[in-house]
Amino acid sequence: MPTIDTGAGRQTPQAYGVLYSDEMGGMHEAYVKDGSAGEIILSAGALGSPQLLMLSGVGPSEHLRSFGIEVVLDQPMIGRGMSDNPMNIIAAPSPQPVEISSIQVAGITHSGNYVESFTGFNLAASLVHDTSGGGTETSDQNPQLSPPPSKEGKQDVFSFQGGIILDKLARPLSRGFLQFKNRNPDDNPSATFNYFTEPADVEACVEGLETMKRALESKGLSKFRYPKSITMKRVRSRSTVHGMRMTPPPRSNTARTSCSPYTITMEGA
Repeated sequence: MPTIDTGAGRQTPQAYGVLYSDEMGGMHEAYVKDGSAGEIILSAGALGSPQLLMLSGVGPSEHLRSFGIEVVLDQPMIGRGMSDNPMNIIAAPSPQPVEISSIQVAGITHSGNYVESFTGFNLAASLVHDTSGGGTETSDQNPQLSPPPSKEGKQDVFSFQGGIILDKLARPLSRGFLQFKNRNPDDNPSATFNYFTEPADVEACVEGLETMKRALESKGLSKFRYPKSITMKRVRSRSTVHGMRMTPPPRSNTARTSCSPYTITMEGA
């Protein structure tokens, strides 16, 4: 964490050193040499940088004092204006074998969303299982949705023959905030991104979902599609797949209502 000088006559506090720990947990101090033009540069990422600033006493004074941190500089905007790039996915089982591919950009929508795809990976069964009773296909109708049980009788992961197509909001307008959970710099802070609170973000998401739906229903992909195409398959709210977080699903299932509840985001720092 930065060590900050609040000496008399200084208009604003200035960092002059760093307190850090090594891999064995030992604490160390490093300082800028007196009389030099050196400076402390904090570069810990979008989550880590505001966290370290606030732990050092720079940030919203009320929040810092609530954790017993001495306020060096009251800066209300530290930890504010947080944004993230939410994703929405569609799982598309295929009656034909597909090659394993890495994730790649398939296109960019008019609103600037990135449409990406990958195929042939092992995925959690919950990605393509419908738990809502909303009229989508069942495992009886489509064997690709029914994973084989493991030796322990579990059906958590299976070899998925098909592809995943996702829409990622590239420039979200929705903003959130970051706060402490505790004073331990090794613990992740609590970040609230307020996904899709801005109407323009919802419209961009709808455009992305509709673009993916048209692509999956196109003639070029017809041989990789079951007769009853699964283009808006639901996901389980309690799933965590390869570091992706999912929020609870709604009762209705349209492109507009799917944007926020079906948001997936990669876990941060």
